[in-house]
Amino acid sequence: MQSSSVRVCDGAATSATTLLQAGALSVNFKSPFTWRSGIQSPFYMDCRVVNHQPSHRRVLIQALANAVAQEFPQATLVVGIAEAGVVWSSCVAHEINLPHCFVRKSLKSYGPHKNRYVEVAPRDPIKAVLVDDLICTGESIGQAIQRISAESSIQVCGVLSIVNWGFLRARQAIEAQIPTACLVSHPELMNAALSEGLVTEAQRQSVKEFMADPWRQAWAHAA
Repeated sequence: MQSSSVRVCDGAATSATTLLQAGALSVNFKSPFTWRSGIQSPFYMDCRVVNHQPSHRRVLIQALANAVAQEFPQATLVVGIAEAGVVWSSCVAHEINLPHCFVRKSLKSYGPHKNRYVEVAPRDPIKAVLVDDLICTGESIGQAIQRISAESSIQVCGVLSIVNWGFLRARQAIEAQIPTACLVSHPELMNAALSEGLVTEAQRQSVKEFMADPWRQAWAHAA
């Protein structure tokens, strides 16, 4: 399968296999899933499932920690995005002994720091890596970066995710401005799915068309 243009970190095959063995990837070509973005797809990724399985979670946390050191060594702060992303960002920060803060989904309405999106942001300028579980359209990442810039002195020097589908819209929205890396993208996941017997070779090849234009792809319910 063609490689995606997103930066995929070392150990991608292991990360992809870990996600599949944890049951994070659901596949159904006969009845495609509808993503939050409205995209219809024969597969659905839910990284939260991995949290029920500590051994698999440990593999991904270590992979993320290694990726921060290799891809964004200048970062001295880890930032997460509520809600699902905070689990991973906080674990990574603990693993590499860096401070952590996160971006809320809505304004805080109570306490001394109400009317803010960024929780426990440091006052002094600092370089940070933004860690999330999955990048699809890039909208949530872009929104988080805007809120960080508006409320703090944090400079986001990189974005790291477990999964990045590598869609052109996300690349245009994020990667043109900030370096981006991931543990896996669609080629690694589809290769692992083929090895695990979750997809056929024909189905794996059909995903190329989906990746080229996911908003317009009409699935033929391939068997």
